[in-house]
Amino acid sequence: MMTPEECKRFQDTLGIGPRSYYVYALCTDSGPFYIGKGKGLRILNHQDVALLAEESVNSDDTLSPAEKQERIRAMSAKLQNLIVNKEKIDPVIIKWGLTEHEAFMCESSLINLLKFCKGKTIAELTNIVNGHASPVELANSADVKTKARPLPLFLTECAVSQKDISELRGKVVLIKINTTYPSCFSADGLPDDAKIRDCVSGTWKINHQQQREIQYVFALYRGRVVGIYHISRISAPLTEEFQRHHCLPDFPTFPEEDRRIDRMVAQYATVEQARLGLSAEDFETFSDALSQRVYPQSRRHKTPQEVLDAWRRRSYYVLDKDVPQEVMAFMNTLVTLNGDQSIFQCETPLQYRF
Repeated sequence: MMTPEECKRFQDTLGIGPRSYYVYALCTDSGPFYIGKGKGLRILNHQDVALLAEESVNSDDTLSPAEKQERIRAMSAKLQNLIVNKEKIDPVIIKWGLTEHEAFMCESSLINLLKFCKGKTIAELTNIVNGHASPVELANSADVKTKARPLPLFLTECAVSQKDISELRGKVVLIKINTTYPSCFSADGLPDDAKIRDCVSGTWKINHQQQREIQYVFALYRGRVVGIYHISRISAPLTEEFQRHHCLPDFPTFPEEDRRIDRMVAQYATVEQARLGLSAEDFETFSDALSQRVYPQSRRHKTPQEVLDAWRRRSYYVLDKDVPQEVMAFMNTLVTLNGDQSIFQCETPLQYRF
């Protein structure tokens, strides 16, 4: 069984996008006895069943006698035999970084092959290489890009590692994109770097005095670094940028609806100006955005104009990829602070400066 920390590393390595599926085998010393596909911690479910001895079921006081009998009957003959003989079961990741359709096809192919080879001696393959890696495998740091790995070896070679922010030379700001990251995937099912960059670009309440020494922005998804960027400049407040350029230069475009509202906020100094300058439909969107803006620290309800004024004082980051290798080493790691990762795990989109 994996520890909670290993489970998180495993799940974070597989990701959440369209290419988060994998194909696996459950093996004993005599070979594989089950081929499956899944995502998340699916690979552990069969192992749990295989290790579930009858006494464990019978000792469960939450189950009625009938339920206990049904649970025991539900075990396949093969799994029951493994339990009785106390055989060691090794879960093996065969292929990962797949779409659901690819996982179905891979699972079916392996089942077909193994059933065809039942009772036959399998000779050593003459293939020189292991075949093509999935895009997610190719993006991984493992030296061997595609091969079947027992779960412990997968955790060692492929799973994301932890890295402490205290190791970093230079000042960084870490921004959580927990709510927007699930939509930051391209058509091929891989994280879209441009969308991730736009998510952390702005708009933020930025103290320019405190930000002078900060060089880099880390995008965090549930504590994992999914993007690293260099700050080429920090904009003036939205209202000043728009007055100076009659637009917002280098302004992010994703998420599209949010950024469209940001441009409205920069353009109109008052709610009345927005009402006169926007279509009825756009003004309704604009008004809804102002009413939904939450200021937890405020002891009283803010008027729409006060919300607009505060929003217009926000700035945005202009980012590029001029990032040295020692900083890029934090990419795809679970970031910690003095060994503690809990500070970066909560759902709120807080910023952290170090």
